[in-house]
Amino acid sequence: MAGAAPGAARGRTGGCSCAASGGLAALGGADVTPAPAGLCAPAGASWAYATAERVVAQWRGAPVSAGTVRLATVRAGGAERRAQDAAAAAVVAPAADQVRAQDAAERGRRPPAAAPAPRARLLVGLDGGWVPSREQPGGLAGNAGVLATGAARAGAGRRQLAPRRCVATFGGGAAAGALAYAAATALGGDRAREQVVPGDGAGWIEARAAGPCPDAVAILDRPHAARAVHKAIRPARPGAARREERRALHHAIPEHPWRGRVDEAL
Repeated sequence: MAGAAPGAARGRTGGCSCAASGGLAALGGADVTPAPAGLCAPAGASWAYATAERVVAQWRGAPVSAGTVRLATVRAGGAERRAQDAAAAAVVAPAADQVRAQDAAERGRRPPAAAPAPRARLLVGLDGGWVPSREQPGGLAGNAGVLATGAARAGAGRRQLAPRRCVATFGGGAAAGALAYAAATALGGDRAREQVVPGDGAGWIEARAAGPCPDAVAILDRPHAARAVHKAIRPARPGAARREERRALHHAIPEHPWRGRVDEAL
């Protein structure tokens, strides 16, 4: 630096002169420049951090640490989560009682013999689960859901839910309910005449579905209903001599409610 002009900007780090301090100050305290961060976040959301580290290094032609990939991914995910939470909060801000009162008044004004509205049905599927986590032993509890107001053909003998929206959060059941309500509103299903919530029977699902679906019919989904039936058959028909009877019941009873034959199932 002997030839540096008078007044040239020089910083110090750990007692050493650092001519790059002025450039680093432009990062605003961040430890990765915007361009690599724009590569790190999508890669970190798509692969394991170690794999994303190699992919980003190939993209930019320079090495990058797995920690940098993780940090950029967490920051981007946090920003997206805050944006989604704010959008959901703007929809669910009115009190629940006010929403239900408005819904009841709107339904009362509809003529009963009118043709079904375009959004005649809202289907809400909610569930919870655990995912591995490096930061939290035992993993993280997450809640996810799919909301749909219709179905479309997807090949011979197949249909798919459409239009639909998906929601997911690690913020607990209350956050999942808020996101579900926002998604239902965006689909136009919050005023649907028929609202159905299939699930595994967990109490939080019914409680949180009351927001987007105040008049919903809760349905125990087929796998969990069948599991409950199979669990009940053995104590109801115990003993080796009734093995064939149990086998016949295992086959017949789960099909009855699936076909609408509730009395036969009971």
